[in-house]
Amino acid sequence: MTEYKALKAKIEQLVSSINGEFGSPAWMPVQYIYHSVSEPELSALYQLSEVLHIGSRRDGMNLVSLEYVISQKNEYPGLVLLSEFAGAHSTLSYAMSINPWNITETAQRMRDALHHSESRRKHEMKSMQEFLMRYTSSDWAKIILKDLVLEPQHLDSIEALPQNGKFKWMNDLRGKKILFFCDLDGTLAPISSYPKDVKLHARTIELLQEVSKNKNCEFVVVSGRDKEFLEEQFLDNDFEFPLAACHGAYTYSPKENKWSNLISGDSTKWKESVLEILDIYTLRTPESFIEDKGHAITWHYRNSPREFADFLANKLFFELEEALSGQPVQVNRGKKVIEVKSIHANKGYFVQQWIQGQNKKPDVVVALGDDTTDEDMFEVLQDRKDLQPFCIKVGKEQTHAHYFIKEQNSVNIFLQNFLSSVGQ
Repeated sequence: MTEYKALKAKIEQLVSSINGEFGSPAWMPVQYIYHSVSEPELSALYQLSEVLHIGSRRDGMNLVSLEYVISQKNEYPGLVLLSEFAGAHSTLSYAMSINPWNITETAQRMRDALHHSESRRKHEMKSMQEFLMRYTSSDWAKIILKDLVLEPQHLDSIEALPQNGKFKWMNDLRGKKILFFCDLDGTLAPISSYPKDVKLHARTIELLQEVSKNKNCEFVVVSGRDKEFLEEQFLDNDFEFPLAACHGAYTYSPKENKWSNLISGDSTKWKESVLEILDIYTLRTPESFIEDKGHAITWHYRNSPREFADFLANKLFFELEEALSGQPVQVNRGKKVIEVKSIHANKGYFVQQWIQGQNKKPDVVVALGDDTTDEDMFEVLQDRKDLQPFCIKVGKEQTHAHYFIKEQNSVNIFLQNFLSSVGQ
């Protein structure tokens, strides 16, 4: 009780000091209320304020921030500055995150909040209100009860693509039989905000047509995309190479003109529980969505509020790993995606199976990819010294590859030099 009295006295002293320095007979910068107010009065105060500041250094759910959001009207809604140490931080997608220990940054966030445009305020507040109206306390309780019954190379060491677009080892490819595994998104084509919008560049199509007709190289596209999407991208462009969808779960043979399922039996019993979890996170995260690929499910959050989505993605990743412990699946975190897939829907497993099915062992194997799923290819091939593997990572990230291409837009230069090195 003594501590509370001391704190109250300190607050009142600060309020008096601020009002004395910045106030005037017509205006007081700090309206200090030290008594309870009725619900109608509180709601009116919430609506009157442009910004709610919650600076707790340790907090539970913090219902004040939720009450504030629900009280806002559409004409000119307020904004929420919310401590990252408050439980509501994982609930309000467009709350501006603050660290109350960092006074300078918090002051800057306050200034930024006051300069938010009206359209942005309306969009963000509407999104949070819609979520709170749909995600009730009963929903929260069900999730908690369900959880209670659940059973428990460093980049500096690898070689970058030279300015001339040609690795030294490419000088020794002429006349050799080459097997080339290549990813699509982020490798052959730039990543798009919406997966359906990914398109191959015209120059990339030209190069791939040349590769598909090269007698010295068997080119295989290995993608996490579903069969339908790969058909749209490749079967209408006069390509003559095999396709592997859903990380190798399905393969397309241009000779037989049909798809084959490489995974036998029912390996998707886990999908129902995964979709239940992802539905909750999709509801909580604006602009996020789920993509069902058959033997894999992907949660996309590229277009969501960055800080909030990254925070929830971390929680989701660990929640899925714990919930799916012992299941025949893998949980992967990629570029603004969380993916759950069958252990057999694995690019490394696919590469092994494909090499074993070759009538004649290739002289050289090349693997090119940008994501964590491509690391499965790289890791498998590193142990196959008999195949002279050359694994190339697109992007500057931790990898099992020994080579990397800094940016996706340099892949075409690499492919052009690869073709000239291989010859006809």
